[in-house]
Amino acid sequence: MNLNNELKIELIPVLITILETLSVTESAKKLGVTQSAVSHSLKKLRDQFGDELVIRDGHKLVPTTKAESIYPGLKKWMGDLENIVGSAGFDPKTSNKNFYIATSDIVEHLYLPLIISYLKKHAPNIGIRMIRWHADKVFNQLANSEINLAIGVRSPASPNIMQRVLYKETFTCAARKGHPIFKSNLGLEDFLSYPHTMTSSGDRVKGVVDKALEKINRQRRLIHTVGNFSSGPIIIANSDSLLTAPKRYLEHSAQTLPIKTFKPPLDLPEFEVKLMWSKKEQKDKANVWLRKALYEIFKQAPILNEFFFKS
Repeated sequence: MNLNNELKIELIPVLITILETLSVTESAKKLGVTQSAVSHSLKKLRDQFGDELVIRDGHKLVPTTKAESIYPGLKKWMGDLENIVGSAGFDPKTSNKNFYIATSDIVEHLYLPLIISYLKKHAPNIGIRMIRWHADKVFNQLANSEINLAIGVRSPASPNIMQRVLYKETFTCAARKGHPIFKSNLGLEDFLSYPHTMTSSGDRVKGVVDKALEKINRQRRLIHTVGNFSSGPIIIANSDSLLTAPKRYLEHSAQTLPIKTFKPPLDLPEFEVKLMWSKKEQKDKANVWLRKALYEIFKQAPILNEFFFKS
């Protein structure tokens, strides 16, 4: 490192973002600055570290050995600094902090408008960055302070990841309006006589319906699996396929799409949707404030009033 040119603290987030995105364009978007500003900062960082830090390999950037070695320490240092600053004081009315939240597209679709409305009134300068839930990454992202919160179904194995139930949920089924299944008694045989669509945010081959059917030695004809929950209702609105998904989302979708819900003809488990965060941020004032705000938002959401809310 060039000791005659001290490293500016404001350049550290730029370097961390570049190493995480490996893209000047994506880094600029995430930091809310121009690409030229990121390129200029990268030039300064290269001069100060005496290393290229990232090099171009075809159409992508790859980190140098030095960059890979310093990244964990820089990430930890930045997380510690944010916790120190956060514990020193946090005023939601004046803060311009960005919060990163990992969740599914169902939660984003149903609740992000409510969250934005709440922030507009109580914390107008705070930013929310929604991150796609990846089951194999999310708990490490929380532990490494890459994200601030996660909202999902799976429970962490680590005692360093805290959690709290936001609400309990059940499954229901849906088909397009006018589907011949609605002329039947909606029993199991009718249910199994039509093709099915499954939604999954992971790489599951079997869903809750398949596991329930295995217990009674039956199986369904699964013809579509989609990676985004929001695609499911659109698919069944234009086909003869049936869909089993979280009740709130299907009932919400039925308000705008030509689909109709019906009770599953077999026993399916109830599940909990939880808010999760790192134990490191348990007492961080900004994180505490957002958690309390989310509890209130989910508790007051009109579509949740008929369901149990655990405070």
